[in-house]
Amino acid sequence: MPDGIRVTEKKLEIISIVLFFIAWKIITSLGIFPPLLLPPPEVAIANFIDMLLSGELLTHILVSLRRVFTAFLLAAVLGIPWGIAAGRSDVFRGLSGWYVRAMLCLGGIAWIPLSILWFGLSETARVFVILMGSLPPVVMNTMEGFRNINPNYIKAAKTLGAKPIEIFRTVVLPSSLPYILSGLRLSMGFGFRVMIAAELIAASAGLGYLLEAARAIGKTQEGIMVMLTIVGLEMLIEDLGFKNLERRLLKWRPEVRV
Repeated sequence: MPDGIRVTEKKLEIISIVLFFIAWKIITSLGIFPPLLLPPPEVAIANFIDMLLSGELLTHILVSLRRVFTAFLLAAVLGIPWGIAAGRSDVFRGLSGWYVRAMLCLGGIAWIPLSILWFGLSETARVFVILMGSLPPVVMNTMEGFRNINPNYIKAAKTLGAKPIEIFRTVVLPSSLPYILSGLRLSMGFGFRVMIAAELIAASAGLGYLLEAARAIGKTQEGIMVMLTIVGLEMLIEDLGFKNLERRLLKWRPEVRV
């Protein structure tokens, strides 16, 4: 993607965020909702700063990120080889396909009751639930990447005398890499969603726990800022992590070229 377009998109995103806070302020000024249900943005921001300075928010952020990234790494380690095998073998795809569809259908949230029965109210249970939600997109996208490789590229490489390992390194992997990265990107987003649900129900720390605690004591401003914190973290990971990774690994694609 050309630098000019990328900069313009980022500016528009910032403008959109500013407009969101302006709309929030206008709605609260009109008194459409009572302050207990929708406090003004300055109250929520002040609460956010207090939690940040006290270290409370940072502690919960680190707990949630540890769970999400642990599940994400497990999803990558399990999902990429699974997707490669399913993409390269019709037999393996036929045998394992319904497992992936079942996990995608259930998501991670449906696994919460079983995870509590199997692992108790432990970190293992929470990571397991997040893993069940974040694994399917890695498997499915990797599989599609390996299934959609242009066979003419492979034939051309063989004609030029390339060995199987060279074909994999120079043709197969570059062709499937955009799909794999897309799957990992989706996996991270799915992981955050499931993390919130898991921590709402069965956790004593984390951002989901903070959301439930805010509801229990009626601190709407805290709940709103925790929600925005989750969104901000995910966007930060997208911008600093995946987008930079794509620009480094996929320079040959015009839409991501630096």
